[in-house]
Amino acid sequence: MFGPEFRRRGYAPVVPARALGDAGVVTSALVPWNSCGAHIAATLAIPTFSFAGYAFFCLFAPLMTVAIGWLGIRMIRAAPVERKSEPDSDLTD
Repeated sequence: MFGPEFRRRGYAPVVPARALGDAGVVTSALVPWNSCGAHIAATLAIPTFSFAGYAFFCLFAPLMTVAIGWLGIRMIRAAPVERKSEPDSDLTD
C-alpha cells in the first residue's frame, strides 16, 4: 500500500519490508481474531488482552520503528535508476 510512496521518496525496497516486519508481524499476537492471537489465547486459556501488558516487545517494537524512521536511522536509499530516453517523435508538419 505504501510502496509507491517509499519509492517516490527514494528509499530501498528493504525499508517498507522492514517496517512491516518490525511493526506488523510482532503485534499479531495481540490481535485476538488473528491466527497467532487466537492460538496464544487458546493455549494459555486467557483472553488476549490479559497478556498484552506482559508483551513488552510486541508493544515496544512499533514505537521504536516509528522513532527510528523519524530520526532517519538506517533509512537506506535506493540506487539511482538510469532513465531510458524516450524516442523522438516522428511527427512533422
